[in-house]
Amino acid sequence: MPQERAVRFTVSLPARLMRTLDRLRAGRRYGNRSEFVRDLLRGELVKEEWAEQKGETVAVVLLVYDHHTRLLADKLTDIQHHSFADIAAALHIHLDEHGVAWIDNTKVKVIEVVLDKLAHGSSPEEIHFQYPHLSLAQIHAALAYYYDHQVELDAEIQRCWQAVNKKCARNSAIC
Repeated sequence: MPQERAVRFTVSLPARLMRTLDRLRAGRRYGNRSEFVRDLLRGELVKEEWAEQKGETVAVVLLVYDHHTRLLADKLTDIQHHSFADIAAALHIHLDEHGVAWIDNTKVKVIEVVLDKLAHGSSPEEIHFQYPHLSLAQIHAALAYYYDHQVELDAEIQRCWQAVNKKCARNSAIC
Protein backbone atom coordinates (compact mmCIF):
# COMPACT_ATOMS: atom_id res chain seq x y z
CA MET A 1 0.00 0.00 0.00
CA PRO A 2 1.56 3.34 -1.03
CA GLN A 3 2.31 5.79 1.76
CA GLU A 4 -0.09 8.72 1.96
CA ARG A 5 1.27 12.23 1.58
CA ALA A 6 1.39 14.13 4.86
CA VAL A 7 -0.74 17.26 5.18
CA ARG A 8 0.36 20.08 7.47
CA PHE A 9 -2.12 21.96 9.62
CA THR A 10 -1.89 24.39 12.50
CA VAL A 11 -3.54 24.00 15.88
CA SER A 12 -3.84 26.75 18.47
CA LEU A 13 -3.87 25.63 22.11
CA PRO A 14 -3.96 27.46 25.41
CA ALA A 15 -0.46 27.59 26.96
CA ARG A 16 -1.43 25.31 29.85
CA LEU A 17 -2.77 22.63 27.51
CA MET A 18 0.38 22.94 25.36
CA ARG A 19 2.57 22.36 28.44
CA THR A 20 0.50 19.27 29.26
CA LEU A 21 0.87 18.01 25.69
CA ASP A 22 4.64 18.51 25.81
CA ARG A 23 4.90 16.82 29.22
CA LEU A 24 2.96 13.79 27.98
CA ARG A 25 4.98 13.67 24.75
CA ALA A 26 8.28 13.76 26.63
CA GLY A 27 7.07 11.16 29.14
CA ARG A 28 6.25 8.78 26.32
CA ARG A 29 9.55 9.56 24.59
CA TYR A 30 8.20 10.88 21.33
CA GLY A 31 10.75 12.77 19.26
CA ASN A 32 8.31 15.44 18.18
CA ARG A 33 4.75 16.69 18.60
CA SER A 34 3.60 15.47 15.19
CA GLU A 35 4.32 11.81 16.00
CA PHE A 36 2.64 12.15 19.37
CA VAL A 37 -0.51 13.85 18.03
CA ARG A 38 -0.68 11.33 15.17
CA ASP A 39 -0.66 8.42 17.67
CA LEU A 40 -3.20 10.13 19.93
CA LEU A 41 -5.52 10.49 16.95
CA ARG A 42 -4.97 6.86 15.88
CA GLY A 43 -5.78 5.76 19.43
CA GLU A 44 -9.07 7.67 19.34
CA LEU A 45 -9.93 6.14 15.96
CA VAL A 46 -9.34 2.65 17.35
CA LYS A 47 -11.58 3.39 20.35
CA GLU A 48 -14.31 4.61 17.99
CA GLU A 49 -13.94 1.53 15.79
CA TRP A 50 -14.18 -0.80 18.81
CA ALA A 51 -17.23 1.04 20.11
CA GLU A 52 -18.99 0.64 16.76
CA GLN A 53 -18.11 -2.98 16.06
CA LYS A 54 -20.45 -5.84 16.76
CA GLY A 55 -19.30 -8.80 18.83
CA GLU A 56 -16.38 -9.16 21.18
CA THR A 57 -12.87 -7.80 21.26
CA VAL A 58 -10.31 -10.23 22.60
CA ALA A 59 -6.77 -9.63 23.83
CA VAL A 60 -4.11 -11.79 25.40
CA VAL A 61 -2.01 -10.34 28.19
CA LEU A 62 0.96 -12.29 29.49
CA LEU A 63 1.83 -11.50 33.11
CA VAL A 64 5.04 -12.67 34.69
CA TYR A 65 5.15 -11.95 38.38
CA ASP A 66 7.17 -12.68 41.48
CA HIS A 67 4.93 -15.02 43.47
CA HIS A 68 6.74 -14.02 46.68
CA THR A 69 5.41 -10.46 46.38
CA ARG A 70 3.03 -10.18 49.29
CA LEU A 71 -0.61 -10.75 48.29
CA LEU A 72 0.05 -10.20 44.57
CA ALA A 73 -1.58 -13.46 43.47
CA ASP A 74 -4.56 -12.62 45.71
CA LYS A 75 -4.85 -9.16 44.14
CA LEU A 76 -4.71 -10.60 40.62
CA THR A 77 -7.36 -13.18 41.52
CA ASP A 78 -9.51 -10.46 43.09
CA ILE A 79 -9.32 -8.36 39.90
CA GLN A 80 -10.27 -11.39 37.84
CA HIS A 81 -13.23 -12.24 40.09
CA HIS A 82 -14.58 -8.70 40.08
CA SER A 83 -14.37 -8.59 36.28
CA PHE A 84 -15.34 -12.19 35.60
CA ALA A 85 -17.53 -11.21 32.65
CA ASP A 86 -14.60 -9.50 30.93
CA ILE A 87 -11.52 -11.42 32.08
CA ALA A 88 -10.63 -15.06 31.66
CA ALA A 89 -7.23 -15.56 33.22
CA ALA A 90 -4.78 -18.30 33.92
CA LEU A 91 -1.50 -17.64 35.69
CA HIS A 92 1.14 -20.19 34.64
CA ILE A 93 4.62 -18.73 35.17
CA HIS A 94 6.29 -17.35 38.28
CA LEU A 95 9.80 -16.21 39.18
CA ASP A 96 11.59 -17.56 42.24
CA GLU A 97 13.79 -15.50 44.55
CA HIS A 98 16.71 -15.95 42.12
CA GLY A 99 14.73 -14.74 39.10
CA VAL A 100 14.34 -18.25 37.66
CA ALA A 101 11.08 -18.77 35.76
CA TRP A 102 9.04 -21.81 36.81
CA ILE A 103 5.78 -23.25 35.55
CA ASP A 104 3.24 -22.75 38.35
CA ASN A 105 2.40 -25.69 40.60
CA THR A 106 5.15 -27.87 39.08
CA LYS A 107 8.82 -28.60 39.57
CA VAL A 108 9.53 -27.68 35.93
CA LYS A 109 11.60 -24.68 34.95
CA VAL A 110 10.59 -22.73 31.86
CA ILE A 111 14.09 -23.25 30.47
CA GLU A 112 13.58 -27.05 30.53
CA VAL A 113 10.58 -26.78 28.21
CA VAL A 114 12.48 -24.32 26.04
CA LEU A 115 15.43 -26.71 25.73
CA ASP A 116 13.07 -29.40 24.42
CA LYS A 117 11.88 -26.94 21.81
CA LEU A 118 15.38 -25.80 20.84
CA ALA A 119 17.22 -29.14 20.99
CA HIS A 120 14.62 -31.30 19.33
CA GLY A 121 12.39 -28.83 17.50
CA SER A 122 9.50 -30.20 19.54
CA SER A 123 6.03 -28.80 19.03
CA PRO A 124 3.95 -27.95 22.11
CA GLU A 125 2.06 -31.21 21.57
CA GLU A 126 5.32 -33.20 21.49
CA ILE A 127 6.51 -31.42 24.63
CA HIS A 128 3.19 -32.34 26.25
CA PHE A 129 3.93 -35.99 25.43
CA GLN A 130 7.27 -35.64 27.27
CA TYR A 131 5.67 -33.73 30.17
CA PRO A 132 2.14 -35.19 30.42
CA HIS A 133 1.58 -33.46 33.77
CA LEU A 134 1.83 -30.07 32.03
CA SER A 135 -1.18 -28.65 30.24
CA LEU A 136 -0.81 -27.28 26.74
CA ALA A 137 -1.64 -23.87 28.20
CA GLN A 138 1.33 -24.16 30.60
CA ILE A 139 3.62 -25.20 27.74
CA HIS A 140 2.46 -22.31 25.57
CA ALA A 141 2.93 -19.93 28.51
CA ALA A 142 6.50 -21.21 28.98
CA LEU A 143 7.26 -20.71 25.29
CA ALA A 144 5.65 -17.25 25.33
CA TYR A 145 7.82 -16.34 28.33
CA TYR A 146 10.87 -17.55 26.41
CA TYR A 147 10.08 -15.45 23.36
CA ASP A 148 9.51 -12.41 25.58
CA HIS A 149 12.85 -13.01 27.36
CA GLN A 150 14.79 -14.76 24.61
CA VAL A 151 18.02 -12.78 24.94
CA GLU A 152 18.31 -13.48 28.68
CA LEU A 153 17.35 -17.15 28.42
CA ASP A 154 19.62 -17.79 25.43
CA ALA A 155 22.48 -16.24 27.42
CA GLU A 156 21.67 -18.52 30.38
CA ILE A 157 21.61 -21.57 28.10
CA GLN A 158 24.98 -20.52 26.69
CA ARG A 159 26.45 -20.06 30.22
CA CYS A 160 25.27 -23.52 31.24
CA TRP A 161 26.63 -25.08 28.06
CA GLN A 162 30.04 -23.48 28.67
CA ALA A 163 30.06 -24.71 32.28
CA VAL A 164 29.33 -28.27 31.13
CA ASN A 165 32.09 -28.06 28.53
CA LYS A 166 34.57 -26.86 31.19
CA LYS A 167 33.67 -29.79 33.47
CA CYS A 168 34.03 -32.20 30.56
CA ALA A 169 37.45 -30.77 29.71
CA ARG A 170 38.58 -31.29 33.33
CA ASN A 171 37.07 -34.75 33.74
CA SER A 172 36.38 -36.69 30.56
CA ALA A 173 34.95 -39.59 32.61
CA ILE A 174 31.73 -37.65 33.26
CA CYS A 175 31.08 -36.76 29.62
